[in-house]
Amino acid sequence: MYKNYFEKRKAKMKQLSNKLNMSYRAEEQYGMIHQLEGFLLFQKGYRKQIRNLMSLTEMNFKIHVFDYEYQNRFTKTANRRNQTVLFFQSLDLGLPEFFMRPENLLDAIASKFGKEDIDFKEWPKFSRAYYLKGPDEEFIRHHFTDQVIRYFTSNRGWTIEAINFYLILYVPGKLIADNVIEEFMDVGLEVVNQLYKKEDL
Repeated sequence: MYKNYFEKRKAKMKQLSNKLNMSYRAEEQYGMIHQLEGFLLFQKGYRKQIRNLMSLTEMNFKIHVFDYEYQNRFTKTANRRNQTVLFFQSLDLGLPEFFMRPENLLDAIASKFGKEDIDFKEWPKFSRAYYLKGPDEEFIRHHFTDQVIRYFTSNRGWTIEAINFYLILYVPGKLIADNVIEEFMDVGLEVVNQLYKKEDL
């Protein structure tokens, strides 16, 4: 059943890559996982694999969309986790290192024991909606302008990780349907546009 699903998705993603003029590889075997190992998502589990890699270079930006799979090492069964990942890389980005995801009840409990994330007192809705963390709080706050915060307050549910010239966007455990991949890419482009600050170059 899993094999049949993979073959069907493979055919659809290959067709989509042709439509979008993107290159396509059914399986990535050239070290991209090692390139991304600084991100929390790629530090989980084992038997990691990138499938259905679609790539495009536009000006100074490289854009990749792919399905990422890993096996949870803490289960006795072969429990696979899958999610579609949007990966941007550009020497023009220069982003602070940060991890942002929707905040949950455990985060609220942890805050009572002194484990806090980065909050913005003037933006309580954003602070309640997201868990935001990174080693350089001042640099992160510099990039999270009022415009950026307004955008993310209105567009929730995504997990975003950034490290300097790299940014990834995904929903944990969710494969994005092939018929909304273009919309997924549009969301990612808007995220990059919000965080990208030319004056920092």
